[in-house]
Formats: sequence, structure tokens, C-alpha cells
Amino acid sequence: MALKITGVKEMQKNMDNATERVVGRIVVAMEMAKVEMENTAKDTAPWTDRTGNARNSITGSGVEKDKDVLKIGLAIGVDYGKYLELCHFGKYRIVWPTIEWMGNKLPSLIRI
Repeated sequence: MALKITGVKEMQKNMDNATERVVGRIVVAMEMAKVEMENTAKDTAPWTDRTGNARNSITGSGVEKDKDVLKIGLAIGVDYGKYLELCHFGKYRIVWPTIEWMGNKLPSLIRI
């Protein structure tokens, strides 16, 4: 006696469609997160502007797909951005704290 399961191809197709929908919603959430990270970093950067160049150069990037990984990023586009992030015992850091904050918030943005 054998156990028989019918409709396997249809079930597989339905699962593939569901997976595409979920990934699409994750991509939408990550796009929203990228914009929110950029705006939050610009609004809350802890330094006093002299020229506004550093604040205006803060940019979100993504969503990039690398094999089975989705990525978004945040960066400061001025040469001295690395000093703002790494010097003065982190007093002027904004990129990494914003990424950490969004990492905790991102799951709540995904509407499945």
C-alpha cells in the first residue's frame, strides 16, 4: 500500500507565489526604512552645522539583493564623515546608531 498526495505542483506554485509576495512586502518595508533612516539621521545628527555639507550628504542606499540577502545602507558622503563617526569617543556618531535603531524597528514595518 502506498500513500498518495495529489496537487503537489499546484501547492508548489502557490507557495512560490506566496514567497514572492512576502519578499515584495519586505522590499517595500526596507525602502521605507531606508528613507526613514536618512531623514532621522539628518534630523538628529548631534553636531552643530558649519556648512551643512555633512548633514546634507547623509544618504540612504538600497535595496540591494545579493544572493539570498537584502541590504540597505546609510552613509555620510563628505571626506570628514569618518572622523564624525570614529573620533571624539563617538560624540558625533550618527550612521551606526541610526542603523542599529532601524534594525530593531524594521520587523514592525513589514506587513505580511
